[in-house]
Amino acid sequence: MSSIVPESQTVIPVGETAPATVDSSPLLSMSGDLLAALQGEDGEDNKENRSPLEAQQETKSSKSAKEIADETGLTPEEEAQVDKLKERDQEVRAHEQAHALVGGQYAGAPTYDYQTGPDNRQYAVGGEVKIDTAPVPGDPAATIDKMDIVIKAALAPAEPSGQDRAVASQAAQKRTEAQTELNAQKQAERNGESADENQADGGIVPSTVDPSAVINLFA
Repeated sequence: MSSIVPESQTVIPVGETAPATVDSSPLLSMSGDLLAALQGEDGEDNKENRSPLEAQQETKSSKSAKEIADETGLTPEEEAQVDKLKERDQEVRAHEQAHALVGGQYAGAPTYDYQTGPDNRQYAVGGEVKIDTAPVPGDPAATIDKMDIVIKAALAPAEPSGQDRAVASQAAQKRTEAQTELNAQKQAERNGESADENQADGGIVPSTVDPSAVINLFA
């Protein structure tokens, strides 16, 4: 929006001659040059404060499709497809590596499904990590510890998949079963200890007492 500045009026006292008209064009020219110089300095400052990504995007936008194709051998559409594949590749690798890292000894190495991009490079678009969810035979306490790790590994990525959540649910069920088994073992142990204590205190039945050995006490 432009603003209108009223022209200044010069009051001429009676008897004096009006001053010669001053050509304001040189002044306007100088002001315009100064403004352009200041704008140029601001533009340079803004360029210095730009992030590398913004600078790259500006450079790409300022180039024609033919120039981009000449530099990379790809059309702008193919460049966009490559960018999406790169982003997907990073997401997939981070996802599967999170499973493997948290799963530790119970997790296998990540494997990937690849797609070849317009630049003839392969990008990971899918992947998986195998994880051992079998209970530890005869050791419910160890099974509980193992299932805790499996659950954490399944839910380790920032965005667990439906399959990840299903594995976590299965591991949680096995953990519950192992906890029930462990509780039963502890209860059996407590019952066994109680039986041993009862046997030690009064479990032996005395033989028939000889009446002649009984002594009556009188006051």
